[in-house]
Amino acid sequence: MRKKNCQAKPSCQTMEQMREKIKKICGIAYVVLTVIGATYIIMALLDMSYEIMSLLDVSLNIPAFSFGFIGARGVANPVLVMLLMLLYHAIILSVMLYVRSVFKDLRDGGSPFSRKVSIAASGLSGALISIGIMQAELLLIFAAVLVGLFAYIFDYGRILQEDADHTL
Repeated sequence: MRKKNCQAKPSCQTMEQMREKIKKICGIAYVVLTVIGATYIIMALLDMSYEIMSLLDVSLNIPAFSFGFIGARGVANPVLVMLLMLLYHAIILSVMLYVRSVFKDLRDGGSPFSRKVSIAASGLSGALISIGIMQAELLLIFAAVLVGLFAYIFDYGRILQEDADHTL
């Protein structure tokens, strides 16, 4: 019955096409974030091994990628350096994986105005603040504030959507 009503209205068909396009884009973002996450794990391991080898004055002449972890060479204790680097990379990876799961939900037809999306935006804001403090970057802290404001906007949209659902 719904399709008959939708066929009479050309805007319904356009809305359905737009939904499918958004789901497709979210699916692509999900796959891209999966590949980036896997690549990041490899790069982070290379970065940590490179930094630890340089702290211990070990040279193997292996080309490695470095994320330029700030302050690693100024710390005398290699164990502390390793813990700081693990924390740094864990923050980035956890946010990346959580945002990836949000795109998966959107790909599967979930609403962008859900509790999960607002929590993801809040988590991203907290992670950007942490990374901004670790790297002494004011721009990252400013970006974290903006993402935090978006978290409130998504939460407000969720509340409005729930209110509209209860009204119907």
